[in-house]
Amino acid sequence: MTSLGWSVVTTTALLLEPCEREAVLGDIAESESDVWRGFEDVAGLALRRQLQLWRDWRPWLATFGLALPCSFLFMGFSLSVSAMAREIPHQSGIGQLLSQATLLAICAWTCGYVASTLARQTIWISAAACGLPCLFCLSRFGIQHQSRWELLIFLLPAVFGVWVAWRMFRSGRGISQRTALLLALLTATLALPGIHAVSGLVVLVLAWPGWYLAVTSRQQSQTN
Repeated sequence: MTSLGWSVVTTTALLLEPCEREAVLGDIAESESDVWRGFEDVAGLALRRQLQLWRDWRPWLATFGLALPCSFLFMGFSLSVSAMAREIPHQSGIGQLLSQATLLAICAWTCGYVASTLARQTIWISAAACGLPCLFCLSRFGIQHQSRWELLIFLLPAVFGVWVAWRMFRSGRGISQRTALLLALLTATLALPGIHAVSGLVVLVLAWPGWYLAVTSRQQSQTN
């Protein structure tokens, strides 16, 4: 097998768990299979493992209850915060801008963290469910006096939330109950005065991951 072919096989094997990945790649290396046969074996096993994961409710919630709908709402929220920042020189609203920007960052971080926690092994599908609407809206964007890239302000805290969840999982830890409750309360506090800028329904949808995190962290602390 050529080095390029082996790279394709090992990249596909990233969809497998580390222990299973090493065993499968070892078997392929010992059997000296060709590129297509090695890819077929790894891809077939990865597909079966992914289908098994989707028997649980968590990947469905992470993808279709969180990543997909929230991506549209976050893009609208991002544009709202950007427009608010542009109007600051013409009116006194720095406090409201800071409040809404903080709310956007917290909600995006929490959504990224919860999506990664709910479905760590299918996070790439959740990422695609978030990325595809972003690409669609970027291609169709036509608002004057605003850059299309302002749609994606939420992505940085969201990706950071995914990264934190991944690091905590690898260390065997999770977010503390106190921190989760603080984030949920802070979200509610910041959301109340800004409902006129962002509709109540939007705030409710974006805020539920924070309360989900608060409830599940409390249950985990009681179990431990």
